[in-house]
Amino acid sequence: MDKIKTSALPISWVYALVIIYASLYPFSGWRDQSIYPWEFLWAPFPLYWTVSDVIINILGYIPFGFFLTLADLRVKNRDASSLSFNWIFAICMSLLMESLQTYLPARVPSSIDFLLNSLGVFFGVGIAYFCETHQIIDAWNQLRSRWLINESVGPLACLITWPLAIIYPPSIPFLMGDMSWGMKKEAYKFLGIQPHEEWMRAISGTLLQMSNFESTVCVATGLSIPIFLAFSIAPVLIHRVWVVFGVCFVGACALMLTSALTFDTFHIFSWFSMYIFFGFCIAIISSLMLSKISTQAAQVLLFILLLMHLFLPNDLSSDVYLAQSIQVWEQGKNARYIGLTQWVGLLWPYILLVVIAYRLIDRKVTKIYPDDAN
Repeated sequence: MDKIKTSALPISWVYALVIIYASLYPFSGWRDQSIYPWEFLWAPFPLYWTVSDVIINILGYIPFGFFLTLADLRVKNRDASSLSFNWIFAICMSLLMESLQTYLPARVPSSIDFLLNSLGVFFGVGIAYFCETHQIIDAWNQLRSRWLINESVGPLACLITWPLAIIYPPSIPFLMGDMSWGMKKEAYKFLGIQPHEEWMRAISGTLLQMSNFESTVCVATGLSIPIFLAFSIAPVLIHRVWVVFGVCFVGACALMLTSALTFDTFHIFSWFSMYIFFGFCIAIISSLMLSKISTQAAQVLLFILLLMHLFLPNDLSSDVYLAQSIQVWEQGKNARYIGLTQWVGLLWPYILLVVIAYRLIDRKVTKIYPDDAN
């Protein structure tokens, strides 16, 4: 097997975790009903189902079938005339998820869901073969070769998933990796404690005096992280300039989407303030000033920014407005999908930290032992 040169494989792994989370949420109340988990296969079709359920079940598995097939074709250097059997794995995973729902009181396994998931897989497989046949992926690879350096799979996958990491409402925009809030929340739930005192302390005078500066720092570092992540794999100056404004645009769109989902479309700019604007300006100006640095220097700066950004959540407290926003999200209709963004926001910076640390160490080892790297 040749060396992996596609981001489709790690993306398919991540998407498998997405499916597991969406299928088994809320992961509580497991019980044995004294029936086989595959009984749903020959049970009668449900009498009532909605169009949205049909669309979600089909669309949810299209990317999975697409990336699995694309990874198989790319990793093994197959052409579009050869067959990929990775779709069998996707079908088996759908069957496993529906079977496990038998043990969850909040979920109902259904043969129609399994059939729709399978249909989504075959749609994804067909799209992958269509892209290969018409050389659409080759055009993407040519674009990627002009923009990016070699061995950019890991950072590129992290860059693509960054918008998901900032959608869940944080205490400050672009704040990621805040493990303290999740751990406190679960501890309060386990102990049966209402954390009103914690919320009141969070809006005390001292914290309010610091909040403006903290907001600016969080926004500046939160925006600079994906920018310098792109700098570490995109060496051309003009491409880096496009990246700076593209990241800021995507970040602003993600914040507007968060506000729309939390409140309504009339409050899509509720996140905006002068200090957040200053954070945007600092990120843009500093990134443009450093746009000529080498890709290795960008990795070092990115590593430092990640450490700074991960230190911030431990020094901040949750506020009452954050708690209210999270309650709105968690009580929504599609909580299992929205809640997934919380975990992406928590884990994304730590995964990126590991990826960048590995690349820095690997580069040092290659310099010290050049013969072993060949």
